Amino acid sequence: MAVTALAWNLEEFGARYGLEATGRQCEIIRCGLAAAVVADLGAQVLVIQELRVQGIPFLARLQTFLNATGNNDWHFDWIPGAIAGAGAMPPAVIGDLGFTGEGNLEGYAVLYRNGYARQQAGGRSAGQDTVATAGGGGANRIDLVLDGPPIQFNANNPVITFNALGGATALGFPTSTCPDANIVRNLRGGRVFRSNDVIPQQRRSRRPCQISIVDPNANPQTPVSTVVYHAPVGQNNSKSPIYGALLGFAAGALGANAGARGYLGDFNVVVNGDLTVLRNRATALNFVAQTYANNAFANTSVHSAVGTNGPWHQGAGVLTSPRDIGLGTTANATSVPDVLGLFTQNGTRAYKMLRLQTVRNFITNTLLPRVGHWFPNNAGTVVTEFYSGGPYTIGDVATGRALMFNLLLSDHLPVQIVQN
Repeated sequence: MAVTALAWNLEEFGARYGLEATGRQCEIIRCGLAAAVVADLGAQVLVIQELRVQGIPFLARLQTFLNATGNNDWHFDWIPGAIAGAGAMPPAVIGDLGFTGEGNLEGYAVLYRNGYARQQAGGRSAGQDTVATAGGGGANRIDLVLDGPPIQFNANNPVITFNALGGATALGFPTSTCPDANIVRNLRGGRVFRSNDVIPQQRRSRRPCQISIVDPNANPQTPVSTVVYHAPVGQNNSKSPIYGALLGFAAGALGANAGARGYLGDFNVVVNGDLTVLRNRATALNFVAQTYANNAFANTSVHSAVGTNGPWHQGAGVLTSPRDIGLGTTANATSVPDVLGLFTQNGTRAYKMLRLQTVRNFITNTLLPRVGHWFPNNAGTVVTEFYSGGPYTIGDVATGRALMFNLLLSDHLPVQIVQN
């Protein structure tokens, strides 16, 4: 027996297509296809990044779709992604947290089959199967990362490490724009600016979430402490993605005494030198990156075309950067599943759903007119050729699969962790 958990950036979950009736219908279709993918991959846990407050009601929709795939025991929980500006420190309840502007209005959600996610000690999430924004559902399964060992800034890479013997302290995380590390400036009035003091922000910045996954049928049970982080994107050439990813390693849930551990998410680290730093730091902390092969992290960003003017990507070129990363402390723990392949694999739930006439009509008559401006103006031809199975006059089968993925799901593949 094994437990499989997915960490998936379902971009702007609940708000991607707009907030009126047609936008909500698009989101419902997305929930249905996401549930089909989760079932095809045999996952028992799904952690969603980029939950928007408008997406909270759709968690119940997604739960319904998951229950319809054959295991009628799915639950959900969710949590805002940041400590609110006026929230208590440390935060005690969901009211101390927020979907903040600095955190890109985001939170996290977890959907889990009964018994596969352990209850969290903190009561800061909404609680099981609760869509009320005030929370209060109890049986909390997700929490924010709040503390860990003291961090240390270094002159050389990795620029951020931590003192594993230093006890627990409050952790902060960067916003999308932050200064470079190790800058000290003398200001007027004898004041001193130290960039290392402002990089880790306590309030309003998006921080990682944590869950504990376990196979309830195993004997003995081996829980996996799992941290999922949507790191900041790094505006204005900021190094916040690599700083955030390095800070995430300090999460108390990833401590050496936590047993099996997983660290996954959309880290937004794409610069080669930063990816090397991340890889080396993971190795030093005994994480094994199965998403790392041929001396590079696997590409997980899905882009069917280069902007709205093209050209269209083909073959392996539809995967453009390694933003989404999975790290585990046991061999073969993490990987990037072939979700795109499910779209043309006869017999999968994803294949069957995409070929429902109602879904095809919705894509052609509603979705493409609504979001077709995201793609070159011949996207309709790519959709037609995807359904006909070729021959392709634009791109190839990978182009078609990537376009369907971008239209209906996200720009990010999920990463998964499996514990046997």
